[in-house]
Amino acid sequence: MDFKQPLSVCEQTKYLSENKRVVYNSISESDAQEILYKYNYINVITPFKYRFARKNEKGLTIKDANHNHIYDRDVDFKEYFDLYLKEREAYPTLYKNIMNFEVILNAIISYECLCSYNLETTDKFNDFINNLEVNINGLDWDDYKKNKLLEVVHNLPSELELYKSPYILFDNLTLNEILVVLIGMKKEIQQKCINEIVLRQQIVLATDIVTFYEQASKIVRIRNCICHNDSIEILLRFRCRHNKTIRKSSDKKSYANLISKLSQ
Repeated sequence: MDFKQPLSVCEQTKYLSENKRVVYNSISESDAQEILYKYNYINVITPFKYRFARKNEKGLTIKDANHNHIYDRDVDFKEYFDLYLKEREAYPTLYKNIMNFEVILNAIISYECLCSYNLETTDKFNDFINNLEVNINGLDWDDYKKNKLLEVVHNLPSELELYKSPYILFDNLTLNEILVVLIGMKKEIQQKCINEIVLRQQIVLATDIVTFYEQASKIVRIRNCICHNDSIEILLRFRCRHNKTIRKSSDKKSYANLISKLSQ
């Protein structure tokens, strides 16, 4: 498989000038090179280039015969950099509110699991795992989704061996892992967890398990995006970044609403 040839920062600014009508007025070309070196082209330019490209009546970008975007005006490099800075300035607040949501979610689900399933012995923990597996297999979901959930459940016994305690295990579960546990719990315990979580935060207010899980899973993706220093713009725009599958407008709106709540 062949990949794009890497460009030096000098080649990058030249490429931007020649192919994307980028000009260096407010920020000099040498300063732009330093910005690209410091923050990366894929963070500063890639997420926002579609904003300046020609679009059709549906808002989709139009490309020329060589599959390149078309730009109808000169774009100052500062316009790109300002978009990047504005996006990243929101990350601390987003992160803080996601962490608060995660703490509440983990605390309540962990408490209800430990107490309701009485996880005081290895045998009872294994019974708990078996119960999760049975409940997940009984979901009316496609096999791919169920198998992804089961992969998480199957790893829990080995994680317990590592931590030597179910208390420490639950404390170390990721947001995605604790959501998988929630999906596999007994219905009455599951519903109690959701009701108690909804009472204590203002981000996910759905009380049915499917909607709650879908919204909370979106928060997982937002969290990963921020923690990995990726672009929220890319997350909102693409359902699958690697093959450039655009999100449906309803899905994009759902993400945008969550991000708005997390930004407050």
